[in-house]
Amino acid sequence: MRNLRDMLIEPPSTIKANANYLKKKEMVYYFIVGHLDYENYYKFVSNEDEEPYKLWNTIKEHYSSSSVENIASHFGKLFSIKFPPSFSGLSEAISSFCSTLKLLRGLFPSLFAADIMVQVLAFYVLRLLPETCRHFSTAASHSIKVSAKIPTVEELFKEVKLDILRRSGTKDKSSLALQLRSKPKKELCHKGKHNPLSNHSKSDCFHPALEVCNNINNVLKKPVLDSGCSNTVAPTYNIFSNITPSREILLAANGSNVKVTLEGTLHLNRTTGKILIPNSLIVPFSTSVLVSLCPFLNNCATLKGFKGGSNLFNQHGNLILTTKILNNIFLINTPPLNVAFSSSTNPPLILHKSLGHPSNQLASKMWPGVDFSTINCDFCSLAKSHLLPFSGTLPSPLNVLEIVHMDLCGPISLASHGGNHYILQIINGHSHMRFMYLLSAKLECFEYFIKFQKLVENLKGRTIKTVASDNGGKFVNSKFNNLFNIKGICHLPTAPYTPQQNPIAERGNGSLLKQIQVMMQDNSVPAEWWGEASAMAAFVLNRTPVSTLNFVSPLSKWDSSMSLNLTGLHPFCCTAIMNSPKAWCNSKINPTGTLRMLFRIQDRNHNYFLFDPKTNSIYISHDCIFKDK
Repeated sequence: MRNLRDMLIEPPSTIKANANYLKKKEMVYYFIVGHLDYENYYKFVSNEDEEPYKLWNTIKEHYSSSSVENIASHFGKLFSIKFPPSFSGLSEAISSFCSTLKLLRGLFPSLFAADIMVQVLAFYVLRLLPETCRHFSTAASHSIKVSAKIPTVEELFKEVKLDILRRSGTKDKSSLALQLRSKPKKELCHKGKHNPLSNHSKSDCFHPALEVCNNINNVLKKPVLDSGCSNTVAPTYNIFSNITPSREILLAANGSNVKVTLEGTLHLNRTTGKILIPNSLIVPFSTSVLVSLCPFLNNCATLKGFKGGSNLFNQHGNLILTTKILNNIFLINTPPLNVAFSSSTNPPLILHKSLGHPSNQLASKMWPGVDFSTINCDFCSLAKSHLLPFSGTLPSPLNVLEIVHMDLCGPISLASHGGNHYILQIINGHSHMRFMYLLSAKLECFEYFIKFQKLVENLKGRTIKTVASDNGGKFVNSKFNNLFNIKGICHLPTAPYTPQQNPIAERGNGSLLKQIQVMMQDNSVPAEWWGEASAMAAFVLNRTPVSTLNFVSPLSKWDSSMSLNLTGLHPFCCTAIMNSPKAWCNSKINPTGTLRMLFRIQDRNHNYFLFDPKTNSIYISHDCIFKDK
């Protein structure tokens, strides 16, 4: 490249006349083009005969800090900074804006020499400020227009940060602020109580807002006789009896609709007796008890007023209630609110039903103060019944045959090669040793269990103590019951639809089926050979370590005298060369071996079940050579 540097400047005519000039020109041109990406290639390369120095100068000018496009790129970064609509995150946006502006000033100092650029940026910054700084923006804009001095962007942001500190309550640690805080504070009265250290006397201490608030609170402590209320309304349920659901919709004073869910009979105790007001509504959001005047007037009652109050008489002239006027409101003369009302029934159950039978926790949120823990809703118990966590455990066997688990898998729609549709698995609970039988019908379960019982009791010299199974008719029938009664076997059937009570058999079926599926898919075996695959899978699973047995194989746990020999294992359906007996050979020149497929391995003596696809037959042999691959 050192010899090619001269090609990046305009060469004199003497060099162009050189015979090697065209070759060097082509080398430099393609070297520059080869280092351009896809976007820059189409941006800068327009003519392949262009001089290398012209192409180089074009690229250099574009990426130099003095180019117009580079200036626009930096200003784009500046203007893309977004200011938040509130004080949150405003300081970070200010810092980002200032750092980008500082970079622009360093790259292009001539742009910021004119005052017009400073003024434009100042007004731009004021427009970026959020609404919370609108008062500051207005004042600063007016100051810029009136004053001859134009503040810089940094000066504006400094004032904004001080305004943020003042609004956020951050204490200024300047000496002036410390002096101001050292002055004694002005003592004020608080909550209507006179402070002796204040600058006014106790007689001049007056709080109109507090007095109005106290008057309103006194009003809310007593029921109000209201002529504008269509129904009597109360905020709490415990002053009602005979509560029933309601679908009333009230029109509130602010024009909104208030949905009412409950109604009943309101109990109002007076000094002269009790008043029962039917068809009263329970509105939790109401601020006081509003007794409607309209129902009384409809029953020919009479309201007679006097100075400071009124009396309400019925049609017979008997006094119903007395009111007094306070803040232009008719207050009914009653005892204190906690004894003015009484309820004849306990309504939490009715509230629970009215709210649509929610949970006790949710109902307590809707009606604070009501004890819903005491209710007992039979309908909820029926409708919301769910499965309970399974906590039962099966007995832990200490020896083989103390408990065996059996389960029937099927029916499998496609019959096996032998015409079977079911897989019966019987698993020993102590060793997890599994015994598998292929069945053509459910009725064969009893027959194969008898075979299993005779086999294992003869092998182990023990008798079966307990049998765990599901509650299906294949296991719970007269044949099994008679057998269990004669042999003294304890039968543990599961509850209907509760497979958790027989986990060993259920998991055993799951692991066996997964093993069958994998083995058949791996070798593309026809589906009707699932019976042979299940026998092979059971053979392998009995020799596979189990985590619940501390990674001991079921076969070793079942019979410790049997050594676990895995050398005779071969893949399912692998190719095997079987040695044909001499009786099968028609001629001395015929080959003595035939190709077969491995289907099963016989237990104990390790004989192999081999399938011949030509004759569609299965042969048993011990003299085999396997090609596992």
